[in-house]
Amino acid sequence: MSNDKLIKAKQELIDKINNLSKEQISKCSKLLDTMVYPNVVHKDKILSPYLQKKAIDLILLTKGKPDSDALNIKNKINSLNKENKKLVKQNKSIAFKHKSLANKVKKQEKNKDLYISRLRSIVLKTISKRKIQNSIIKKVKKNKCIYIPEFIALITQISNIDQILLFLAI
Repeated sequence: MSNDKLIKAKQELIDKINNLSKEQISKCSKLLDTMVYPNVVHKDKILSPYLQKKAIDLILLTKGKPDSDALNIKNKINSLNKENKKLVKQNKSIAFKHKSLANKVKKQEKNKDLYISRLRSIVLKTISKRKIQNSIIKKVKKNKCIYIPEFIALITQISNIDQILLFLAI
């Protein structure tokens, strides 16, 4: 600020103080005592306009509200932070459980598909085996001849080969 502007601002401040009522003068004095930096670096210097605006905003925001003093606000912030941490932890736990259950469901679906596939294979094998054995027995009985054990072994092997071929075809 230039020297002229500084003198003009100082005179305006003096005029404002001179126009104050008796009760307002004591409040102004208290305001000047209160609105200074408490720390060592800027001790006894008036707070910056930014901090003054923040202070008035806080005052207007909490005016007339219960539990609006600094300690209660700090306690409320701490309790909200604790609750937030608890909810974040709970959310992570739920996400982990969800992922675990999703993996279990996926594994069970694979197991179900494998089980169904095995059942189908067993059913096909048993049906094929029965059909093959019945058709061989019909052919053998059709002739009504007595067969030597080597012939019966040969027929059994052919039956087994048919089953293997049928299984490979599936």
